[in-house]
Amino acid sequence: MRSRLYAVIASWPFLISLLLLLANDWWLKETHPGWLSGKLSDFAGLMLIGLLLQALWPRRFPASAAGLALAWLWWKSPLSTPAIQSFNTALPFAISRTVDYGDLIALWVLPLCRLAWLRHERMAAMPTSARRWLAPPLALAAVLACAASAIPYSQEYGVRARVAAARLDRAKVIEALKAVAAQYQLRCERCDPGQDDGDYSGGQPNVRLKYRFASEQEVRFDIWTVLPGVFNGSERARLEEMRDSIRYQMAQRIDGLDYLEPIN
Repeated sequence: MRSRLYAVIASWPFLISLLLLLANDWWLKETHPGWLSGKLSDFAGLMLIGLLLQALWPRRFPASAAGLALAWLWWKSPLSTPAIQSFNTALPFAISRTVDYGDLIALWVLPLCRLAWLRHERMAAMPTSARRWLAPPLALAAVLACAASAIPYSQEYGVRARVAAARLDRAKVIEALKAVAAQYQLRCERCDPGQDDGDYSGGQPNVRLKYRFASEQEVRFDIWTVLPGVFNGSERARLEEMRDSIRYQMAQRIDGLDYLEPIN
């Protein structure tokens, strides 16, 4: 078994998947946010896990693939929420994940895992003599990379006047957002009251707070960042505190508001 693990870890498909995962998390998600960078880590991470399962149980591909697919479905569904809550209650650190069935598209890499395993000796990236020394640190790097894989976080909320004919005071809205920006050490990128949209950025983790006036009665704001993998409970809680602070600052300055937020 050890020789099989060393062989698959020393193959080009494994190394390329690991490099792609690291490059996407540490560069692409931050500099080129979007659908592709949001899903690329899922493809690369599942490829790494699938290759390791192939090396452990090479003759049981249907069972290992089905088990990995079910585990991924459970993790990306609300069914995993009670387990995550229990975990966070019992241990001193917190984990979280984003419920997103769109991430199931990454399961398409499982047949590629089988193909890569069947040809892993032809795709060897290093000689046999070097595998025993390089495979263990590469395996550890893959485990840590999967556990710490960055997660894009984006939530859009809204505030609108309760009376349809009423107009929001734009100056007070921006005043409220400035108070929140000062509280969380965000700098103004665009925050002109004469414009329909604007944004702030900065803080820790690096947050982008965007706002736009959807109408004379409604303003929407989006909190966007990249979270550091599954162990991001404290960072996620801070973003939720920022959301609550926006709601509070708005209510302090403007009467008769309704607050809108996603239900999933």
